[in-house]
Amino acid sequence: MLFLFSMGMMLHAQDLLGQWTSYKNGKAQSIVEFYEQGGEFYGKIIKLINPTEPNPRCSKCKGESKNQPIIGLVIVRNMVQVGNIYSRGTIMDPSEIGIE
Repeated sequence: MLFLFSMGMMLHAQDLLGQWTSYKNGKAQSIVEFYEQGGEFYGKIIKLINPTEPNPRCSKCKGESKNQPIIGLVIVRNMVQVGNIYSRGTIMDPSEIGIE
């Protein structure tokens, strides 16, 4: 399952940076902020839309993200820009985060 953002991936870096809404089945799920750090791009959840509980934690996450607050969770890591394409890096599966 992919995390769909309200953007196309063929953007210039300055167009990627900022806040984007994530969707599932046409319904807004969260606000993700994209930022650049050390020449790589990252995205973190800064707001949940209609969370099922206040301040939820990522109980389904693995590794260092396990039981961390979902707000502030970095879900896109180490993405790089090659020409007009963003590639490499990782994107967390939304079912692993538990915000479906």
